[in-house]
Order: sequence, then C-alpha cells, then structure tokens
Amino acid sequence: MDRIDFGNAPTEFPENWVAFERGALKAWVDLNAASHTAARLMLFLAAHMQSNQGIIMSRATMAAEMGVHVRTVTRALDVLRDGGWLEVRYVAGSGAVYVLNSRAAWSLRPDRRQVSKFTATVILAAQEQPDHANLGAQEPLKVVPAVVVGDPPF
Repeated sequence: MDRIDFGNAPTEFPENWVAFERGALKAWVDLNAASHTAARLMLFLAAHMQSNQGIIMSRATMAAEMGVHVRTVTRALDVLRDGGWLEVRYVAGSGAVYVLNSRAAWSLRPDRRQVSKFTATVILAAQEQPDHANLGAQEPLKVVPAVVVGDPPF
C-alpha cells in the first residue's frame, strides 16, 4: 500500500478533531466488530472523562444517556473490562470507578494499606439523588480554605 502524502498537514489540530494512533485505530475497529455497544460505550466514556484517568457514573445513568437497558451497559462493561479497555475499581458504598488508558497505580502506606490516588470525572443523575426534589434550592456550602503546597501546617 502506498503512503499518503499529506503535504503540509497541520501539526496542531482544532479542538473538535480526534486523532488515532494506527494500532489504537485497529483495536477500535476490532472492538466495534466484536461489540458495537461496547465500542459506543467506550467512546461515550472517553468523550466525558475529559483529561482525567477515570470516570464515576452509575450504570443506570450510562444506560439512560445511551438509550439502552442497564443490562446492556453491564454486558458492554464486561466486554471492555475483559478486553483490557478499562479497569473497574470500587469505592465502598459509592459504586464503581471506571479507569481508562492506564491501570490504577497502587502505593503502600506506612500503615500497610494499599491506596490508589488519581483524578476522575464524576457524572451524577439528578433522579438518583435522595434530595432530587430540592436540587438547586439548597443553601450554599461553606468555603474550605485552599491548601497550597509548601505552606507550613498551622
């Protein structure tokens, strides 16, 4: 196959462009052939996670956003997990965190507990909140002072 000459192709692309590395594109095509729903869900998660490593969102909210049943989302998540596309980690009592692009890194604390710290996008559905009837009408939260690295503890 001949190489395509892009001539003066730009090195920076507008915000609304997406670029794929060839190996990733082939893997994406293979995923789409294996499970169109899993490929749709992966694209949905990637589009919403911003620059973070993970996303926290209920399966019910994913299903509602995609217009499918929760069982369909569960099967698609299984395909993605089993295919090495994402890692599922749990927050006790709070549900799942879906980690994309790299596995969660674990460190050993002095008390011998292993912990993982990373950023994640959180997407909540109003109807899943116990106070959903009052959303937007609550009193403002108190402001917590910011801690700046290098500031001495008081």
